[in-house]
Amino acid sequence: MSEQLKNYMRLAENAYNIGNFEEAYVYSTKILEHDPDNWLAIIIKGVSIAGTAKMANPRFDAMIATVRPVIHRIPEEAMKSVAEKFAGFAISYYEYFSKRKNHGVEAQEVYLGRVLNALHLLGLAFIIYPDLEYAVKINEIYCNLINRNSFSENFPNTFNQAERYVIIQVEYIESVVVKYMLSRSPDLSVPLMDNQIADMKEFIEACEEKEKKKKKGCFIATAVYGDYDAPEVRVLRCFRDNVLDKSALGRVFIRTYYAISPSIANWLRAHNDVSFAVKKLLDKFVDFLRRHK
Repeated sequence: MSEQLKNYMRLAENAYNIGNFEEAYVYSTKILEHDPDNWLAIIIKGVSIAGTAKMANPRFDAMIATVRPVIHRIPEEAMKSVAEKFAGFAISYYEYFSKRKNHGVEAQEVYLGRVLNALHLLGLAFIIYPDLEYAVKINEIYCNLINRNSFSENFPNTFNQAERYVIIQVEYIESVVVKYMLSRSPDLSVPLMDNQIADMKEFIEACEEKEKKKKKGCFIATAVYGDYDAPEVRVLRCFRDNVLDKSALGRVFIRTYYAISPSIANWLRAHNDVSFAVKKLLDKFVDFLRRHK
């Protein structure tokens, strides 16, 4: 490592250790421009992403994506300090979001997404450095999330592929945590009931079913509006499910549409002018559907 990079590393570590994440991010980025495999610079940059984020959006997903590839390369003597940093962020943000009121579907979805990411980060801390304190906290958060009264009924299953990945990771981490807690003390009371496990499996199955449905989604509308969950696309899906699918002729139309629409959707993505014109027509149809609910 050149003297310049060594100097950048000293500056990055000093800033990181005192919580000056803006500077830590800048210097770690400089290091990675010349030494992209430097595990410590990657960890510092990843933590700094969360450290510089706003409380309402901690960006744990970006942090995890940055640090995860090098977690297996963390030296044993550094594992505890790295885990402490991860856990500190995760627990503080979880407590912050838990104290906020989450009224309305959108607010609940945001809350759930943030807490899942915090739990994922805390799980990484546990995997790096297994600690009973982390295990107990993970189990507490996990059980709160999958409690039927606060999870299955109140939170809709509207998660994308990345969020499904987080959920599966969280389920895996919880299974490791429970085994760890029981190994520490076979008589330890682990607050994980069979019905809660069933709730999580049911939730994951629902997410997987939604992904399957996406493969049969409104291809053209999604291409035009740019998002499967755009409000207009949701209206069109409701029309498909509640009107077209109720008649034999409508079902024939749906099957024909699925057969030809993927290629049309791909073509529209490459022709913005035509896509814009189609969007205008769909806007009018969506407005009509909304007025005649």
